[in-house]
Amino acid sequence: MTSIPVQLLCIAGTSPAVVTETVYVLAVRGEGDVGPQTIEHVHIITTTGGRTSLEAVDLIRCFRSMARDYPDAAARIPVRDDQIVIEVPNDTCGVELNDVRDACQSAVMADAIVDAVRRLTANDDRQLHASLAGGRKTMGHFLGSAMMLFARPMDMLSHILAGANAEACRQFFYPPSVPTMMEASGGVQFDASLESVELYSVPLLRLRDHVVNATRGQAKVRLPGSYAELVDVAQQVLTGSIRVSVDIDTATIRINDQKLRLQPGEAAILSCLLVEHAQGRTPVPATDMLYRNVGVGPALYGLHRNAQVTDEQSKDPFFYDELPDNLPSAARKKDEKRVLIDNLAPQISTIRKVLKAQLVSHVATLLTPNNVGPKGHRAYTVELDPTAIEVIEDSAYPERVPVPEQA
Repeated sequence: MTSIPVQLLCIAGTSPAVVTETVYVLAVRGEGDVGPQTIEHVHIITTTGGRTSLEAVDLIRCFRSMARDYPDAAARIPVRDDQIVIEVPNDTCGVELNDVRDACQSAVMADAIVDAVRRLTANDDRQLHASLAGGRKTMGHFLGSAMMLFARPMDMLSHILAGANAEACRQFFYPPSVPTMMEASGGVQFDASLESVELYSVPLLRLRDHVVNATRGQAKVRLPGSYAELVDVAQQVLTGSIRVSVDIDTATIRINDQKLRLQPGEAAILSCLLVEHAQGRTPVPATDMLYRNVGVGPALYGLHRNAQVTDEQSKDPFFYDELPDNLPSAARKKDEKRVLIDNLAPQISTIRKVLKAQLVSHVATLLTPNNVGPKGHRAYTVELDPTAIEVIEDSAYPERVPVPEQA
């Protein structure tokens, strides 16, 4: 028997028996070479209708009855109230889901399932056993996908099937230890103790090391919470496909539909570099980024203004607000160095950190501004293929103004 306690995750609909039957197989009978396991915690994700069905049968009462029926397994069966959690996700309006029938409800349920799998696979001292039985077919799909991305070698995905008579009897929750007559639909009498309950292990394509660990190894942060964003990130990692869009009107950047969370100053600089790169004008000399009215200064200034309008809560200052339109020749070299060291370089450094925190490592590398200029003459570019960049509303992007030569 394994010494690792099990956390059972179920997606029950209106058939509570799939939960009790799974606990019976795992804790009482044992499955395959593993033997009986201790079910430490049962987490059930369902709808309001599913919760009503679960509360009507009283799972704790069922489990305590199971423990009395099988005293040798009693210590492995969850019989305390704090061992059972029934979760009903809230929709975007804060209302509990009563069903999963449309795209919005499906997205909410998907996010809840992903969050549960993520949390339950975070503790290396506990095994996650996820059951596909019960719930809508889409819920099973979301659970299977989440397990593919997060499951560790010890975690399991399964499906439970009971005999025909058991499935047709609403009083059947597990095979009792002694002969017990029950009635199925249609008046069929059967001995519940003889009913078969079979648990099938579902093979998993385990991608955790390729997706979850690849991201954490670089940035040490959680993956996106949204199921849709998570699938998008996994696609980036597994196929290497990257699509980048830069919206000039809002100074927002999206990577395969994942919006980057940047302060306005950071958004302006990275947006500018990506647009210049898409138009074949990189590397951009740092000196072209230090004036308000020349070089790419007009673009940076406009992008920053657009970003602040988009992010109304932002108080992000931008050093361009403090710069004159064009520095006198005599003061340029000294002031260029001051602006570069005090303002531009720290912003570039922050952008690098933000990209590492929000993107998988190889994608962050492709979008990170790099200095490729000779010593003493910084110039920035990105490694991303320019054809992967889409510029939205590019007519609103100011033309680059040549920087006057120093006298």
